[in-house]
Amino acid sequence: MKGIDGNINKPIFSLGRKLDKGVWKDNNVIGPFTIENMWLRGTNLHLSGGQLNYSYDGHQVFVGSHPDMSTGGGVKLGTFMLSGGGYGGISSLKNVALIVSAPNDDNSYAMAVTQGMLKLFGNSSIVPGVFRASMTGSNPGITLGNEHPNVICLHGTGDRKKVSLYAGMQIGKCFFITSEDSQGFDILCSGSERFYRNGKAYLAVQSSGQDTVLVMKVDTYRWTACQLPVNWLGTWNP
Repeated sequence: MKGIDGNINKPIFSLGRKLDKGVWKDNNVIGPFTIENMWLRGTNLHLSGGQLNYSYDGHQVFVGSHPDMSTGGGVKLGTFMLSGGGYGGISSLKNVALIVSAPNDDNSYAMAVTQGMLKLFGNSSIVPGVFRASMTGSNPGITLGNEHPNVICLHGTGDRKKVSLYAGMQIGKCFFITSEDSQGFDILCSGSERFYRNGKAYLAVQSSGQDTVLVMKVDTYRWTACQLPVNWLGTWNP
């Protein structure tokens, strides 16, 4: 079945199958068409086997497809199953919502976010930037979770600042916690989670305030911590 607007060889849509040199082939196509003024503009929109392919001026986007459909390194958008083996470090038979790929060279980017903040939650997170927390008074506190960036900067005159870590963050989550001021700070675990050092479990680690502390979750209930000594760092003014 074809929908034609003047040219039988360029149907607006084509649904069904056609006999091509003695072989029946899918012939499901929507397009070409053009919509201007902030609406969808394109030359081809194809629908076949549950895969939607939109192309314009040499650029293509595949919706509902997976790498085994030979999408040529284009964007794959939608939830689908990797049924033909692993891809890009992702094992087979995994549900994937989005895969973005590009040539491995200095001129290509798989994904670029030019404004705002990119956040990934779950088993991994990339949260750019620095969280700068003003803490004053006696024992002021903040609580860090997956949504916070990896660099935490404390400032203010608060005495014994308290930095709490939400329980249940993904394994591998880490924070560099530093202070602009000389007041010390404590970093505390929550729930059943603990810092492990020399085979023993501890609720909190402490910093004098001068040293940056790196904390990392290494197991379901275990965190490690280490310090970056500031006394090795020289300072001077021109």
